[in-house]
Amino acid sequence: MAKVIRFNIPKVPDAELGTVTFKADYTGHGDEKFYKGQTVKIGRAMMSPGGGKYYKVFETKVWVTAKEVTDNNVKMEQKRVYRSVL
Repeated sequence: MAKVIRFNIPKVPDAELGTVTFKADYTGHGDEKFYKGQTVKIGRAMMSPGGGKYYKVFETKVWVTAKEVTDNNVKMEQKRVYRSVL
């Protein structure tokens, strides 16, 4: 029988990766509202295996897709995480 190894991955604080500008008005979870043309800092960036890009607004819980914003100057870092099952 295979044993699953669980990893304790520490939470990483947001880092300033650049800025994006909203293409249209956007309402996030709770009271977060962003307006067309508003530029915000990005704290995290992620690429999906299908090629989609996701950005986390700095020091919030709001994630937006590349369809909702215009890339201005975001540093995307490719990381591959390998997990083994023994």
